[in-house]
Amino acid sequence: MSLDSLINRIRMQLKKRALFAIFDRDGTLVPYNPIPEKAIFAQSVKNLLLDLAGCPRTLVGILSARDLRQLVRDFAQQELILAGNYGMEINFPNREQNFVNKIAISSRPLLDAAKKMIIENLPSETRTILEDHQLTLCLHWHLTPDQHLKKVQDLISELKHSLPELFVHSLPTSYEIWPAIKWDKACGLSEIERILRIDWQHWLPLYAGDSPSDEPAFKWVNDRQGISLHVGRQNESIAEYQIESPAQMTEFLAELVKLAK
Repeated sequence: MSLDSLINRIRMQLKKRALFAIFDRDGTLVPYNPIPEKAIFAQSVKNLLLDLAGCPRTLVGILSARDLRQLVRDFAQQELILAGNYGMEINFPNREQNFVNKIAISSRPLLDAAKKMIIENLPSETRTILEDHQLTLCLHWHLTPDQHLKKVQDLISELKHSLPELFVHSLPTSYEIWPAIKWDKACGLSEIERILRIDWQHWLPLYAGDSPSDEPAFKWVNDRQGISLHVGRQNESIAEYQIESPAQMTEFLAELVKLAK
């Protein structure tokens, strides 16, 4: 469906429902960077999100694989709902309804053991990047030279054997190391729904994301007669609408702010 039809649908829906807009971070609002710490919000995009959050009858949030510390650095004033680690940790603007998954917290010693294994067994020449997200770990191997890929794969196999209490998710360019929790972004959205007691007869959910990890969130939104928006040129998605890039996403945000005012 076209962007024009998306705008028209939102315009009609906002006549009878308030807006609940949640966005993935990397690849959706922020262009990817090979070095994760260099993937930063443009101030113009931040301003649009804050403008949207300031509109009447509007809730705005970020739901990311990044940890809550990163999201708080992005939005220190807490005007937005900030959900890190796929929503295993959530801060709300009033700071009185914050959530952290207790099982994830209790698994930190296991993650420390995994982190130690990775640091001790992957030398600098592998060019891996280890991100410690507190409740999860992410080992990026997209910069690893071909001759060192087996070293990374062998280490992951050993980690699975030595620490079977942890889950290892294989992604296209990284491994995510998790507590043994069945969790995805739909679970994070459900926690927000539960805590805020949202009635979908009165609220229009909108979710935008760019990767396979966003598919559960797309389904969650579709099930609530909301709007699912895939960012990127990939066609294999259950999202109802598609935007080509974070740059076009910025244009959409500007239109969304106009509609919500």
